[in-house]
Amino acid sequence: QTVAPLSEQEVTTYIENSADALKERYEKDKLKYRTPQMVQARQILRRLTRDASDADIAKETALLKQLREQIAQGADFATLAKEHSQDEASAAKGGDMGLIKRGQTIKPLEKEIFALKTDEISKAPVKTLLGVHLVQVVEIKPPQSKPFDDVKNEVAKSILQEKQKATLAKSQADSLLAKLQAGG
Repeated sequence: QTVAPLSEQEVTTYIENSADALKERYEKDKLKYRTPQMVQARQILRRLTRDASDADIAKETALLKQLREQIAQGADFATLAKEHSQDEASAAKGGDMGLIKRGQTIKPLEKEIFALKTDEISKAPVKTLLGVHLVQVVEIKPPQSKPFDDVKNEVAKSILQEKQKATLAKSQADSLLAKLQAGG
């Protein structure tokens, strides 16, 4: 036997009749009901083919190191991204990658982005399957609790599903016990 899907009516009725239980569960499991940390980053990408030679990699890495040096001396990251980035999605926007959460971009790039502080630029270009990247973190948005009213349906579903599973488990245990008692 499996647990039946919950109807919207069941959830709505539970919300209307169980406000205290919902609030209590929300407070207990508050970490579940949070937005993830988000980082707004910019990049300058120099594309490499999968079979790029060491010389090609070194050439593109050297260019990004030169650009990093220019930025350190006051050049604007966004302007250099528009001129030098080969990423079609972000180059025209000054390298702006938008808000990124973990799991949303390729691992080596994600690791670098989430290790940097606001306004910090990667110390060395990051190599990925796409090429080499120079990244800058523009803003870090820490995780935030979602308001209770925004997640009360989710909280109610969680509680109701737990109750369904407990009822199912008890029913299965009772059934097994009855078979054993009947000599089965």
